[in-house]
Amino acid sequence: MARWSGARRTEIQRLPIDCLDRYPDGTPRLRLSGRKTYRERVVPLHEDAAAALQTVIDLRENAPERPFTDERTGEEIRYLFMSHGKLLSTYYLFETPIQGACKAVGLVRPGGRGGTGRGTVSAHRFRHTVGTQLAERGAKLHTIMKVLGHTSVSMALVYAQVSAQEVLRDHRAVLGPGATIAGPAAEELRTGALPDTSIDWLKTNFFKTQLELGRCLRLPAEDSATRHDVGRVLAGGEAYTRPRHHKKGTKPRRTG
Repeated sequence: MARWSGARRTEIQRLPIDCLDRYPDGTPRLRLSGRKTYRERVVPLHEDAAAALQTVIDLRENAPERPFTDERTGEEIRYLFMSHGKLLSTYYLFETPIQGACKAVGLVRPGGRGGTGRGTVSAHRFRHTVGTQLAERGAKLHTIMKVLGHTSVSMALVYAQVSAQEVLRDHRAVLGPGATIAGPAAEELRTGALPDTSIDWLKTNFFKTQLELGRCLRLPAEDSATRHDVGRVLAGGEAYTRPRHHKKGTKPRRTG
């Protein structure tokens, strides 16, 4: 449930018996009460999780426990995870089985009760996994917020940080072997196959244009005032200069 829904522990703990239904196309969906945000939300659910949840629902369908009154809405609710008239604790539902599974497969770190080690996986890890996978598969930010029940964009942005493997995959897809690194003439430039006429055109048009705009004559060491107020233009063999404090809108002074 936690792995496929991204629900909080308390949301799963307080699932009502009628929490599971389906979308019109047959996809299972889960109704979550939203204990933290005070808003009910509906999220899609994996078929494996839906099948396991339906098994628990069938077992609890005719349970003798009386319904509880929701303190917020006043509704009578029959909770799914109950025993002897009480809600099962999150420790019983999550901590105990997760820690047991971690120790069974050796996913432990030093510490824990009696020095036996503590599992490296927590219930919240499943929720974080759902958010991360949604972000890495290109899900919209609002979709992540809807699934995880976030009301703040900043909380959902935590999951939008792309992993190193995702960066490597995207880089290879765009800039890997065989990728186009520049325009159509890039390969001809690299191999020296570009005709002399094309090179002459670049020299007489492209480079000249750059000079006329002053972009090639501004040195990094020049201060901002010099870069903006001083320009030299090569045109027809004559040099044009603009005094540093020349009034804007007037013609430059011919010096050549």
